[in-house]
This record gives sequence, structure tokens and C-alpha cells, in this order.
Amino acid sequence: MFEYVYWSNMAKWARAVGHKEEALTYERNGMLATPPSDPASAETYRTDSLRALWKDVHGSEDGFEAWMKQTAAESPYPALEAARTAPAVVAKAGGWEVKNTPLPEFAISDAEGKTWHLADLKGKVALVNLWATWCGPCQEELPHLQKLYEKVRERKDLVVLTLNTDDNPGLILPFLKEKGYTFPVLPAAAYVNKLVPELSIPRNWIIDADGVMRQEVIGFGRASEKWVDEMIAVMEKARGK
Repeated sequence: MFEYVYWSNMAKWARAVGHKEEALTYERNGMLATPPSDPASAETYRTDSLRALWKDVHGSEDGFEAWMKQTAAESPYPALEAARTAPAVVAKAGGWEVKNTPLPEFAISDAEGKTWHLADLKGKVALVNLWATWCGPCQEELPHLQKLYEKVRERKDLVVLTLNTDDNPGLILPFLKEKGYTFPVLPAAAYVNKLVPELSIPRNWIIDADGVMRQEVIGFGRASEKWVDEMIAVMEKARGK
């Protein structure tokens, strides 16, 4: 049931922001995640609704049946584990930990409708921040992250990207509008959960120009006025400057 609720919320979010192709995938994954309460009617209704959305996106019903037979594992959005637990919150930041972890491929649309792929980070050094709307330390860190984003947004060698881990992606846009944040946000709970099953946030990754995680720091303490410059220095060091 948890997985069905997740995919249902993702589908509602995708429809709300006009991402119909993604809504197709999310709704199909929701159908695969849980059986209907009344197989004779509910299944027909859900299939007909999905068929109508498919036709709206692709212009005809051609290929619908073949697409429906694909499994959730073949989708670009891996299914969540049914027993997924909420991320732990870390209030005090530790030191940077050295990593050597290639990021798996992804294709996720941000709040502005841009679909991000791992290839978008290639050739640049990326600071990737993991956060949630309900996370107190994340809320303390995000204003500094916004300043960092504004300072490097025109650079061709550095990029700031965030992965939101809320189970309900419908919370993201209202939160961003309320706070006035403009940094890119990907609703990436499924992607992050597969990569870090026992997640704690906030968390920052330094990703090198080849898409490999080179450093990680977990938690957030009280940031000084030098936080932005210190983050840029870490990014530039990973770039080899």
C-alpha cells in the first residue's frame, strides 16, 4: 500500500506540472504496486483512464498494450521498497568523507519541467544536496544553498543540484514558492532510496566531472558567513583547480 500511495502522489504531481509522460509511468507503477479492490470494475476503470492518458500523449493507442506489459523494474523509476523508513535527521555536520561511488543513471524532471540526466553533470563538478521539506536542519541549510546556487549559476564548470526525498512530491512546489528558492529540485525519493537505503539528511555530495561521487558530508551545523565560499573551494578542489 505504501508503494501505491507513493506512485499515486507522484502521478498527481506530474499531472499538476504538465509532465504527462512521467504521469503515465507513475500511474502504471501504481497499478502494478497494488491490486484493485474490485477486479471487475476498478481494474477496467484504471486501465481505461491510463489508456486515455497514453492516447493524449502519443496521439493513438498504438503500443499501449505492449507498454502495459512492461514491469516496474523496466521503468526508469525503480519502485520503492514497501518497508522503506523515513530518513534520519542529522543536526550536526561531520567532516567530509572520501568516496569513490559512480552515480547510477537517472531521468527526473525538476519543478520547472526540465528533465535532468546524469549526462547533464558530466564535464562539471556538482554539489548535490539531499533534503526534505520536513527536515529542520535542511531548512537551516537551504538559505545558504540558495546563495551558493546564485553565486555559481553562471559558471560552466560548477553546478548545484538538489534531490528532494519527500514521499509526497506535492509538498515541494508550495515549499519552494513560500521560501523563494530557485535552485533546481528533483523529486528523487525512489532514486535516493535505491542508492542510500539507510538515509540520513541533510547530506551533500561532491560529484566530479565523470559523474563519480568523490566526497560526502552528512548533517548541518551553524553555518558561518564563509559557508558559500568554503563549498565553492571544495568544488574547485575536486575539479582540480
